[in-house]
Amino acid sequence: MSTASLATTPHDLRAVRFKPEVTLTDLGEKDPRYAGIWSPDYHDSLVRSFLQDQFLDDADTYVSKYTSYDGWRPTLATAQKFLNLPTAEPLNILDLGSGAGNSVFPLLDLFPKATLVASDLSIPLLRVLQHKRMAEYSHRDCLVIQLNAEELIFEDAQFDFVVGAAILHHLIDPENAIREVYRVLKPGGFALFFEPFEAGQQIMALAFKHLFTMNELHRAHNTGELIPKEVLNVFTRLRADLEARKGSVKTDDIRKLDDKWLFARSYLERVAERCGFEDLAVYPLYGVRQLFTTQVNTCLRLCLGKDHTCLPNWAQQLLSEYDQHFSIDTRQDLILEGGIVLKK
Repeated sequence: MSTASLATTPHDLRAVRFKPEVTLTDLGEKDPRYAGIWSPDYHDSLVRSFLQDQFLDDADTYVSKYTSYDGWRPTLATAQKFLNLPTAEPLNILDLGSGAGNSVFPLLDLFPKATLVASDLSIPLLRVLQHKRMAEYSHRDCLVIQLNAEELIFEDAQFDFVVGAAILHHLIDPENAIREVYRVLKPGGFALFFEPFEAGQQIMALAFKHLFTMNELHRAHNTGELIPKEVLNVFTRLRADLEARKGSVKTDDIRKLDDKWLFARSYLERVAERCGFEDLAVYPLYGVRQLFTTQVNTCLRLCLGKDHTCLPNWAQQLLSEYDQHFSIDTRQDLILEGGIVLKK
């Protein structure tokens, strides 16, 4: 990044150091809609080899379904008890997979003196983020940059904190990203990821199968209300999705998937050790009293704008039985969506 380029940025971001060979371009020079978004000028074919259409051509639909700044605020605030980071200090923070800014703006609020780099491969999503940043956070040191999370362009050991809010499960090789995060973290720095876990999600898949089987029995014997067809279609798609994502041994077909991974703690422990991290902590993101009912609610809300109350009473009761089957202690371990804290 040249001195001239730095001079055109809206804030002093000299605390962020790039590899000497890296040259960044303000995409606004090519298209005014993207002003203030910096990029190493990735070729479109590289971007599309990592991203599915929902992050590119269908980005507006993705933003309308998944943007939730207020939803991420308490999640990030809760994570603080695992991090021991001083919120009033001028930290350097890197946010990976920022999308439209779900984690970026809560981080700017939580760390009012921080310099923050917001990054994503999707320019359409970064455009939404940049628009909100200029409208509401133009006074903050926040660099918006197109970035491949598996190959970071920063020099070593310069970030105090790296955040990835639901990014690792989209990557072809999450270990590449975790190794790069280790490289750019300062000694004693922390990384925080929010990701889906295989154990809880595969029990969820069994619950979907159970609901489908019971529905067919009710249909065959005409003994009760049936699950709506559109809901069954959602459950069928989710079962296939969860089946494709399990395990850490992947084939080339993984590139065709948007959501590619479900994580096991043992896999994360192996990766953390190989990358050199000193410590790993995993914790559940959400309450454990209604694990599976809550997950069904989330899926139905995103897919159909509904919740579990659209199910027959017998189906709601079956989900409740799954929720109550495990002890509270086991539910703490049986994570569907979890926080991952890594310390260098």
